[in-house]
Amino acid sequence: MSAPDKVTNQFTSKYGHVSEVSMMNEDKHTLQMASDALRRVLSNTLTAENALAQWPVMSKSSDKRLRDAYHLLHHFASDEDIRTKDARYNASQRAALEKCAEALTARDD
Repeated sequence: MSAPDKVTNQFTSKYGHVSEVSMMNEDKHTLQMASDALRRVLSNTLTAENALAQWPVMSKSSDKRLRDAYHLLHHFASDEDIRTKDARYNASQRAALEKCAEALTARDD
């Protein structure tokens, strides 16, 4: 079963039916949740490790923005020791996370 089919099946079992509009809203909701998680990591109200644990499905998402965010967050969590020692590296990783958080909620006009 493909990833979109799995999501559809999970959504259907939870809400009873799926329409294109409801899936689109679910996608927007997922993007917003991911963006919020990145911002909470940046504001130190959520650890990167906890953000990753709350969102394991996103690493397999068909949305490139979610995959990129997951990948970036994984590096952010793994490189804490480097960020502590290197202010420029810390600043560049934080800027990348902020840019990614913005991209997740940018409109696709």
